Amino acid sequence: MLYKNVWKTLNRKWMQLLAIAIIIVMSSLTYTMMFYGISGIEVPTEEYLEESNQEDFAIDMLNRVTEEELRDPALATLAETGTFTLTDIKQADAEVFNRLIASRIAAVEQEMPDATIELRDLKAITYTFDDIEHRGLIVKESDTINRSYLEAGDRPSANDEVALNKKYAEENGIDIGDTIDIGKPFTVSGFVLFPDYTLPLFDDNFFNLDPGSQTLLLMTDESFETFIGQESFRLSGVTDQAIKTDIDLPFVVSVMETENIIRSGAIYSEISSGKAMALGLSLFIVSIAVIIVAILISNMLEAERGQIGLLKAIGYSRRQIASPYLVLILVFAFFMLIIGYFLGLYFANPLKELYLDFYLLPSITIAQSPLVFVTAVFAPLLFFALVAGAVIYKNYG
Repeated sequence: MLYKNVWKTLNRKWMQLLAIAIIIVMSSLTYTMMFYGISGIEVPTEEYLEESNQEDFAIDMLNRVTEEELRDPALATLAETGTFTLTDIKQADAEVFNRLIASRIAAVEQEMPDATIELRDLKAITYTFDDIEHRGLIVKESDTINRSYLEAGDRPSANDEVALNKKYAEENGIDIGDTIDIGKPFTVSGFVLFPDYTLPLFDDNFFNLDPGSQTLLLMTDESFETFIGQESFRLSGVTDQAIKTDIDLPFVVSVMETENIIRSGAIYSEISSGKAMALGLSLFIVSIAVIIVAILISNMLEAERGQIGLLKAIGYSRRQIASPYLVLILVFAFFMLIIGYFLGLYFANPLKELYLDFYLLPSITIAQSPLVFVTAVFAPLLFFALVAGAVIYKNYG
C-alpha cells in the first residue's frame, strides 16, 4: 500500500521528474560518449606512436651554412657561387650536403650523448584538384624515427606511386588504386600517417586544419628527390634522458619537446583534457540532478508530513515509511542512467569521427568496457542513494 501511495504522489510530479530524467540521462550520456569517443583514438594512437618511434624532440636549424661550417673547403667553394642554403647545397652536391648534416648531427649528439638524431626531410607543394587549390607535404621515409604508419594498402614501391592520408581521400572520393595528379600523375598505393604530424599543420604561418584540402604524402626516395617542391629540413631526436633545450650551437634555432609542439603534441593535451572534462561535466550534471531530487523529495515529505505522522501512529517504522520513497527514486534514476549510457555509446562514434576531422590518427571500433558502465551508471546511482537517503532520514528525524 505504501509503494502504491508513493507511486501516485510521484505521478503527480511528472513535470519535475521529466526535468530530472533529462538531467540524469545527460550525465551518463556525457561521460560515456566522451570516454568511449576519446578511447577510440587514444588506444590505437598510443600503439601507433610507439610503433612508429615518434620523436621526443625536434630541432629547428638554420637553412644556411654558418661561419664555422664555411671552414670546409667544399662548402666555401659552393658559397662563392652563391650556394649557401641547405636546399641549394643538396641540389648542387649531395655528398657535401650529407657530410654537412652528419656534422650537425654529431654536434648535437655531443651535447646529448644519449640521444639518437635523424634528419627530417620534407617538401611542400600546391596542386589543383577538382578546380580547387590543394596543399601537400611530401615526407621522406625515415630509417628509425617518425616512421610512416600504413592504415590501409601498401607503401609506394614504384616511382609513380604515392600514399596519402585516409581522411583526405575520404573527403575527396579517392580510393586505393586511383590516379591523382599532384603536379604529375601518381597511383594511390595506400593510406599513410606520420607520428610527427598528428595535427595537419604544415606551416606555422598558415594555420589550416582542413583535412579535405591538404594531405601528407609518401613516395619512393627516388621520386622524392626528383619532385620539385619547397624543401625544408629539421632534426628529429629520441632519448631516454632529460631533453636539453638550451643547446648552444650556431646552427640551432630552437629545441622543442614533442608535447610542446602543436603539430605533434596537441593530441596529448586534447586527450587528457577531454577525459578530465568528461568526468568533470558528468559530476557537475549529476550534482545538479541530485540537488533537484533532494529538493523534490524534501517538498514531497513536507507535504506528506501529516500522513507520515499518521503512519507512525499506527505502528509503521521509519524504515518502512522511507523505503518506498528511496527505492522508487533509485529505480527511476537507474533506468535513466541506463538510457544515458546507451545513448552515450551511440554518440561516441560520431564524437570520435569529429576528432579525426582535426587529427591525423588511427582509430579502432569502439568496444564496451564494464568499468565505464559501472562508472557511468552505478557511481552516480550511489551518489543519489546517499543524498536521497540523507534527505529522507532528516525528514524522519
